Amino acid sequence: MKKAALLVLLFTVAVLFNVEAVKAESGGDLIEKDLFDTSLTVDYGRRKMKLDYGKLDVNVGGVLTQTVYTQEYKADVNEFVKPSLTDTIYSAKFVYGINDYINFFVNLGVIFDEYKDAEPMDVGYKANVGKSEAGIYAGGGLRAGYKFPFGLYIAGTGMFNMGRVSNYSFNEYEDAFGNIVVISESKNNIYDWEGNLIFGYDISVSPSFRIIPYFGGRYSDRYSKLELRSSGGNYYYEEYSSKTKFGGFGGMEFRLTKQLSFKAEVGLGDKTGFGAALTYRFGIE
Repeated sequence: MKKAALLVLLFTVAVLFNVEAVKAESGGDLIEKDLFDTSLTVDYGRRKMKLDYGKLDVNVGGVLTQTVYTQEYKADVNEFVKPSLTDTIYSAKFVYGINDYINFFVNLGVIFDEYKDAEPMDVGYKANVGKSEAGIYAGGGLRAGYKFPFGLYIAGTGMFNMGRVSNYSFNEYEDAFGNIVVISESKNNIYDWEGNLIFGYDISVSPSFRIIPYFGGRYSDRYSKLELRSSGGNYYYEEYSSKTKFGGFGGMEFRLTKQLSFKAEVGLGDKTGFGAALTYRFGIE
């Protein structure tokens, strides 16, 4: 037991004395202080949503009336209602090393969104399905991590993104009361929050080529407000939030050279889908 304790102590001291020699750039999408990298990413994923409530403004005889309703108003078919938003996001990500273990990043891109409010069932309920035109999606956050001398690394990320899409492809919409509404204008404001924790292992195949498998878990939430205007000038909106807030992910990063890397990732839970990124790091020789 004493020998085992001594070995643990010696190993801990060795790790502490090697901290400055082992840079976080070696794993976990982290770069060293004052360095810069950029990546092109594509991210596809379907989010399970829940309808919180909506509002309907209707002009009746020149008088504006307002009704607030909840999901329960879709009464007889409530068990069949499965709202979801499916996104495809293309973006550029820019990362700066605040220090060796903390990075700041921003991203800017376009988002294509598919809105789905219900599953068509044999109950006479009309499914609301529509695809948007390209919209803007942008945000940023912080990433912190540490890589141990033997290759294991741990990192965490906190981020916030927001987007806006418009002009969904559906021309008709069934409101909460079963009325068919002819749509003249539609838009969706999207707000995403995420925090994740990731574990990986840096495998050195050659001095310039490395493979980094990783996995992790995340907590994420989305607030989405779909706004609709009918051809008669009436205004509707429905608010959605994430139904499943926890999820997991895993992937593989390939460091092709010291500067260039490619990453592929799949996710389950809060967002089911996949993503890929091609990254180039500046200032690394």
